[in-house]
Amino acid sequence: MFSGCMRTDAVPLGRHNMSTPCQCVLDELRGKYRNPRLQFLILLREEDYQKCLYSYRDMIMYRKHNFPGDLIIEKYEDCDQLPYAIKDPPIPRQLYIMLPKEKLFVVSESFAEMYLRSKIRELIQLFVTLNAKSVKFMRYDAEKQHNHVCLEVGLAVPQATVSLQSRIENENAAFSGTQYVMSFADNGTPFDPNELLSDQFYYLREEPSWQDIVTQRVDYKMSAYQYSYQHHEQKILKRKFVAKMKMLDLSADYNAEQFKDFAINYDIEYHPLLVKDTCV
Repeated sequence: MFSGCMRTDAVPLGRHNMSTPCQCVLDELRGKYRNPRLQFLILLREEDYQKCLYSYRDMIMYRKHNFPGDLIIEKYEDCDQLPYAIKDPPIPRQLYIMLPKEKLFVVSESFAEMYLRSKIRELIQLFVTLNAKSVKFMRYDAEKQHNHVCLEVGLAVPQATVSLQSRIENENAAFSGTQYVMSFADNGTPFDPNELLSDQFYYLREEPSWQDIVTQRVDYKMSAYQYSYQHHEQKILKRKFVAKMKMLDLSADYNAEQFKDFAINYDIEYHPLLVKDTCV
């Protein structure tokens, strides 16, 4: 659904290292990848099930095949007993989309931002697991919401100390901004490749460039890395479809334009890394 990421200054990979403990784990991780289907949820009141010729629920179900995924319709009155987690108080006739990693339904309007935050949070966690010493990134001055996403995610990482490092000015004001650095203490424990198979790494299995970060760090002992994360938004709800849903009095906004072609550069420096010599 979304693509991203490009590595820089990396050592070319060869077939000769495929039997290393790290590559053994990455192979298993890739083997577990399945293409997830989007999950949509709508809560309807009791009266939305009442029929004259057609009920309101019937009109929604008639369009279920227009949803790019699985549509779930439940009664609003039963929302406290449903086997789904919904962010914020549930609202009837509101379209929700599930975040695939968190298994959490969020309103459609915030899905693109929440999905991006989830991916960046995992990327930073990957750096931490590989014993990062510091992670530098730029926050630009341009008034676009996505310029705040990475900073806010960094502040939410409990292992990090975030500080302002320097002010960078450019003749073109659109490229002026502030560089921040996240600092991490040495975790002091050997890295076990099997950690990559834990539930905290959901997107890693579908991101080859993230897997290359691991290989460069673990198998090639890199002490520093420059990485550009590129996120290309695919609009999953078309404007015409959203308009039709609104005509049915369904809240189905989907604003992803502000995250179109999101990119952020990371400059990572690592603590020394000890690796457990085990293979799955």
